[in-house]
Amino acid sequence: MAASVSRRSASRRRALRLEYLTIAWNAVEGALAILAGVLAGSIALTGFGLDSSVEVLASAVTTWQLRRPTRTRRDIALRVIGACYLVVALYVGFESSRRLFLGRHADASPLGVAVTAAAVVAMTALGLSKRRLARTLASSVLRAEANFSLLDAALSATVLVGLLADRTLGWWWADPGAALAVAAVAGREGVDGLRRRKEP
Repeated sequence: MAASVSRRSASRRRALRLEYLTIAWNAVEGALAILAGVLAGSIALTGFGLDSSVEVLASAVTTWQLRRPTRTRRDIALRVIGACYLVVALYVGFESSRRLFLGRHADASPLGVAVTAAAVVAMTALGLSKRRLARTLASSVLRAEANFSLLDAALSATVLVGLLADRTLGWWWADPGAALAVAAVAGREGVDGLRRRKEP
């Protein structure tokens, strides 16, 4: 029994370290992506930066819940994470649609390509590590936040493809089109998160 409690405590400490790392990474990633998006006029990059910023909030609330796990904290954390998904979905969806309608072109962004390429690797590794610990801890909050990290990785890859397609093939619509696809996924995750039934 004592060994089981000790392993659980060690897993919780590892999960907290991963959350601190996620917060630090996304703070830098978000700032660089928003800067690159503003400079290039890229809604996909700006939306990606916003997603990274929201990921900081999701990680912070997950850290809060992990430090003192209670049913009330769990329910609050799940609702906050669900709302974070919807914020990303609404902003990116609206701006992407507007850019497509107006035919707005994004400029080339070497910084954006570098940031999104690095994020694909970093967020995939963090998301998978947190998902494994979520199973060990039976933590629905950590699982939801791990999925948010994997969504961030998917968004990174989608934005990267859109930027490269725009730059190499001249497909100006690839940037807002890629962002729309991510907005749809984020919206679905947000609705699912807010509708999730309370667990015992």
